[in-house]
Amino acid sequence: MGASTRETAVAGQAVTSEVTSVVVYSAGAICTRRARFALPAGDGPLTVRVTGLSPALLEESLRCAVAAGPDGLRVTDIRVEYGVTLRRGDELPRLQLDLEDAQDRQARVRDRAERLKAEIAETAALRAEPPAPRRGDPPRWAPVESILALASFVDSRLATLHRRLREAEQELEQADHDVDLAHHRIAEASSALDPGHTTPSATALLFLSRDGALTGGAPADGTAGAQADGRPAPDDSADD
Repeated sequence: MGASTRETAVAGQAVTSEVTSVVVYSAGAICTRRARFALPAGDGPLTVRVTGLSPALLEESLRCAVAAGPDGLRVTDIRVEYGVTLRRGDELPRLQLDLEDAQDRQARVRDRAERLKAEIAETAALRAEPPAPRRGDPPRWAPVESILALASFVDSRLATLHRRLREAEQELEQADHDVDLAHHRIAEASSALDPGHTTPSATALLFLSRDGALTGGAPADGTAGAQADGRPAPDDSADD
């Protein structure tokens, strides 16, 4: 779970969180979330409630740390509160569109990578072939300059194609990640289609220390920003 300060959050007020990465294991998964909020002026302790966590979360596996923010800002404690929330299915159509966009981009990048691989194979197969001598023609010297020129062209072209292929493969890796992330978000939101009006929920209660965090550094509006990253410990299994 992460936090940054682009949305206002008063002490104790709940803020939403967003899944940024998912690593699936044979037993459970490690999810990284990010919540964005603003710090009120002052240098005392602050409590922030981060909502939207999976009720399957193992409390002892939850971790959180400040990734960016004013000097002196740190997480002193983190707890989990379990409860129920009203079901909402209004986000599902938007998430489905996000998935379709991610899949379209994935298909385009994969097609580009396949075309580059085919072009690399064709270029690597280029060979200099002198014309077949006609009957009665005297022996000819091999066109050394032409052969060397072709070899230089092939080497240069292959270097360019391999660089473009590496870039395409990196884009494809990101596109695959985006598709997996979209599937996970749809799975989270799909419970809104189940019968009933409530669903189990989990909320992370963050206790922040701001010893000197805003001294002399608060903006004119009296707020400051912070960003934190947290996730379940690698040795524990959890769903958020």
